[in-house]
Amino acid sequence: SNKLNGIAVLCSVPPSGNGPMTARFTKTRGGKTVWDITRGFVLKQAATDPDLAKRFFFSETMDDSYVEQCRKKFQTDSKTFLDLASVIRRLPNRVAGSDGVAAWVKENPSLRRLVLGAKSDFLVDEMGVAETGS
Repeated sequence: SNKLNGIAVLCSVPPSGNGPMTARFTKTRGGKTVWDITRGFVLKQAATDPDLAKRFFFSETMDDSYVEQCRKKFQTDSKTFLDLASVIRRLPNRVAGSDGVAAWVKENPSLRRLVLGAKSDFLVDEMGVAETGS
């Protein structure tokens, strides 16, 4: 059968997307955090700035040589063009209700879910993790 039995996500963007989370960050963390996230992803500086890479994906104390190995992979990955307009049109959150729950989840109430978040995640807040798990 092709029926989906379960889903597991780790530090995932919530069903409502980045917009509401970014608005929360502006209020709770300030504009610098929003600017760092924007430059890290839109301007692809997370692939070139070791401090930004540490803040986003690792920890401030992570070994610099390991971060450098990973950043080289990020640079390679960032050369690939991603048609965001096409991706956005296909996201499940486009069919989410006002509660943030996608229609395909409501249609499969027995769908097993494992949703994990990180206490010190720089990119996904606790509300985003909770939304994904609801």
